[in-house]
Amino acid sequence: MARSTKLIQQVYLAWRTIMLLAIVLGVSVSLMGQASTVGRTTSNRTVRDGVARSGAAESAIRSERLAEAKSKSEREKEKEEVLKKEESQKARKAAMKAWRDRLKRPINGFVFEPDSLGARPDSLTVVKFTNGVHFMDSLKGGKLDSVSAQILRIDYGTKVKYNYRDPFDPYNNQVFYRHGQGKFWFFGLGMILLVVIMYFRAAYPKQFELRIKGIFNSYYFNELVNDRTVTQYSGGAGVVFVLSQAVFSAGAMLYMIFGGYLQLNNFWVFILLYLALLGGVMGLQAIQFLFAASVHMESMLRRLIQRQYNVNFVLALIFFPLFLVTYYNGYKFDGAPLADWVSFMLVLWIVIRSILSFVGLFQDRQLNFLAFLYFCTLEILPYTVLFASISRI
Repeated sequence: MARSTKLIQQVYLAWRTIMLLAIVLGVSVSLMGQASTVGRTTSNRTVRDGVARSGAAESAIRSERLAEAKSKSEREKEKEEVLKKEESQKARKAAMKAWRDRLKRPINGFVFEPDSLGARPDSLTVVKFTNGVHFMDSLKGGKLDSVSAQILRIDYGTKVKYNYRDPFDPYNNQVFYRHGQGKFWFFGLGMILLVVIMYFRAAYPKQFELRIKGIFNSYYFNELVNDRTVTQYSGGAGVVFVLSQAVFSAGAMLYMIFGGYLQLNNFWVFILLYLALLGGVMGLQAIQFLFAASVHMESMLRRLIQRQYNVNFVLALIFFPLFLVTYYNGYKFDGAPLADWVSFMLVLWIVIRSILSFVGLFQDRQLNFLAFLYFCTLEILPYTVLFASISRI
């Protein structure tokens, strides 16, 4: 009995220790599970906190970059504004300089100068000073005003004080296209001369051919001279005389226009010049006839005049298209001495006619002392005086 009770007691103790160990193991396992979950949650929280912190840093960096870009754009705009202000100031200075340079040139006899305040002129005061509205030619200033002022001794004064806006300042006015100085009357003159040539060709076809061929062949010239219907002013000679003198007058008119007398660019002025030239040439021919009649050289004078008519007719057909092209296209030759070119063509006209007339005296075997005296006195000298007087205008 005693052994059985001890055995029971030992079994009970063993079972109680086992139960205690099981309880202790269960508690420890539960505690370890809770610790692992807590660790996982804390690690998740740290990862989330790191992601949030990185996003905040990136947004801060972006905002800083945007601020820097805005500051750079503002600085560039400020620099552009400063450059624009400097350019506007330079333009104003250039305009003022050009305006002051423009004031040094006279306008209708007046030299405008700024007053102490430096104010610019207005158009009303310009009208008061100039007694009317005047415009300057943008292509070339005329010389007729200055010449007439010297003849009439008109004193316009030299300096004028004003405090108004300069009406001729190119920086304060609209920009206009420059127009050429060609007018319709010169083209109309060309049409009239063309009609005259067609009339001469239709009314005197044989004479038209003989006058052109007679320059290069003496046979045709002798045939023209032997025709007794051809005189100094009739039988087609009058048409040739009027036509050639009209073309020569057009060349002289063109010379004066390109020489600066722009006010003479008018059809009625051409008519006056043409009539004056016709009167002068007819007077010279009357003197030549009296001289030839006094020394019995009528046949030589008749042949010489017809030869001159032939040369004038051919040169008129050659030079008038050149005059027409020069008149309407002169503005394209900026800075070219067109007046010298036209004067050269006129002098060349007279030189060619004189040479061919002198050669004709050799061909006709009529060159003697009286013929040479006549040629030098009544052929070369009058035109030399004419060109010398024109060149001094």
